[in-house]
Amino acid sequence: MQKYLAHFNKSISPETREDNRIRKQKYLALISKLDSAHPNLTKGFFGPESMIWTVFKEPCLLLGSHRALLLQIAHPAIAQGVGQYSKFKNDFVGRAFRTLTSMIHIFFGSTNQAKTSALKLHHIHSMIRGKYLNYEGNQITFCANDPKLLLWVLATIIDTGLVVFETCCRKLSKSEKEQYFEESKKMALLMGISQEEYPENIEAFNDYFNAMLSGDDLFVGEQASEISKALFSAPFTVPIVAQSLAAGFLTPRFVADFELKPSTTLYKILKTAGKVPYLIIPGLLRWSPPYYQALNRISKDKLNQTKFPGHLYDWLAARINSPFLLSIN
Repeated sequence: MQKYLAHFNKSISPETREDNRIRKQKYLALISKLDSAHPNLTKGFFGPESMIWTVFKEPCLLLGSHRALLLQIAHPAIAQGVGQYSKFKNDFVGRAFRTLTSMIHIFFGSTNQAKTSALKLHHIHSMIRGKYLNYEGNQITFCANDPKLLLWVLATIIDTGLVVFETCCRKLSKSEKEQYFEESKKMALLMGISQEEYPENIEAFNDYFNAMLSGDDLFVGEQASEISKALFSAPFTVPIVAQSLAAGFLTPRFVADFELKPSTTLYKILKTAGKVPYLIIPGLLRWSPPYYQALNRISKDKLNQTKFPGHLYDWLAARINSPFLLSIN
């Protein structure tokens, strides 16, 4: 995809180039607001006491990946962007690899790692432009960096994290949910969404999300349907398992619109299996590798003794390129 975008970048019009310059200028001004609030570069934008780390360090969050992806492409602009600019049929694993790596570095990376990953995403998204037909059949011009599109993508990640965590781990208190949402505002800035364009509080966020689910902005068109079929036929995917997980976390509307064929019994089994690690496996063996790497990074910075899991995952990250590990730099 990056080679394609590099070629595209050479052929864009002066108007588009100028628009990209202005968008980047506004974006850099946005993320500069985070710098003064996070002087500890090693810790990153969240840290061990954050709800973002509490939620996303749990491996069971991967069970919600299909739900988030399907909700994203239910927006016709996002489906058009993926279909037009991503070779999802031939490089689905590669695309998933790059997306997961980016999010891991934003969540668990140092400040520099998170900003580098976010800047890279912003640059790539600035190249993704086109037109789509909305629910009424009107042609709409879009750029993947449009705040409304970025907001929907981030909303699917934040809401899915909450839904899966509460399904497979434990219920969160009201204050924990509020903290989780407040921390998501940092994610919004990193993605290019200003404070004015993001919901003020978790109640406003829930109202926005539910309105999107029931409104006309989302619908499964031809492009989304094609991407969905490719998603469930991707390498290393068992369709009945993936569709059952997706359907279990989706509303009936989207189960029907995406023509999913799930097994309710299988979903219950998978949901129960997803709870087992949280209930019986200690964190030392359960939590995701990037979480341990982040703790290891903080311990080194404080000259404290580091722990074995972090050492192991850093050693692996220095030798293999994996979307489940933080890069070593």
